[in-house]
Amino acid sequence: MKPGIVQKIFKDHFEAYRKTRVLGRRQYHAAGNIMTCRIFDQGYHINACPNGDYEVLVHNSCKHRSFPLCGSTETQLWLERRKRQALDCRYFHVVITISHDLYPLWWYNRKTFTNLMMRGAWHTLRELLQDFRWLGALPGAVAVFQSWDDEMKNHCHIHLIVTAGGLNGDNRWVNTLKDRLVYTPVLAAKFRDKFLAYLREALNPLTSKGKAKPDKDRRYPPQGKNKQQCLNLLNKLGRKRWHANIEPPYEHANGVFKYVGHYIRRGSISERRIIDYDKNMVRIAYAHKDKHEAKEFSTPMNR
Repeated sequence: MKPGIVQKIFKDHFEAYRKTRVLGRRQYHAAGNIMTCRIFDQGYHINACPNGDYEVLVHNSCKHRSFPLCGSTETQLWLERRKRQALDCRYFHVVITISHDLYPLWWYNRKTFTNLMMRGAWHTLRELLQDFRWLGALPGAVAVFQSWDDEMKNHCHIHLIVTAGGLNGDNRWVNTLKDRLVYTPVLAAKFRDKFLAYLREALNPLTSKGKAKPDKDRRYPPQGKNKQQCLNLLNKLGRKRWHANIEPPYEHANGVFKYVGHYIRRGSISERRIIDYDKNMVRIAYAHKDKHEAKEFSTPMNR
């Protein structure tokens, strides 16, 4: 549909939506930016020719990552920076997913939880690939956290772009064996154990020396849960199989950077995916049609 459809949907329905929901500061901030983007509320600037031959008033963009019209420029800049950093080697695309049972803990401690996911993913890859059974060298990696799926439902996972090789102890480049990075079950199991250990440590009110943590360093269970219930959940999840996926290697980084770059400065949906909107229902195309039986799905606006 034409540009601005996401803004129109918010203007039509956000007021009614917020009256039936408990929303946080982040949600109000995002909605406010989307509804006022490129109108007088955001202020304006003037593009003018120094000779006075041209002058136009332009309303400012909100630059919020959830608004599709504001993400393309930042995404392109990110892609250009990553391409300049890319090595002349093959790359693997790795995806690591966590259990849905952890989402309440994520919602309650978003920043810390996401940082621990990133740390766990990198430490897992680093330790495995420095083992001579896999590579015996230190790889390079770029990681991106994503919290939604094709239907814009909660789905926390990490994309990692990993070099198909690395530097060994002598600072010499070592390539991976054939098309294998590591075995996926090994990667998933090691990440599970590391990440759950990091979460247990974060929930502990005491430091490793037995002293009370400052309030800024403490992490709390979600509303309605206590610490022991969270620890019991972590123990339960530690006995389950977790999921990871490693795509066949790319010959260069450009393709996978472009794929992952869509999640850096852009929201969960692009406007070209919105097929139809009639104020009561919105019809949306799947981003990955090959993973679904249907090509699109519909959602009512009063959901």
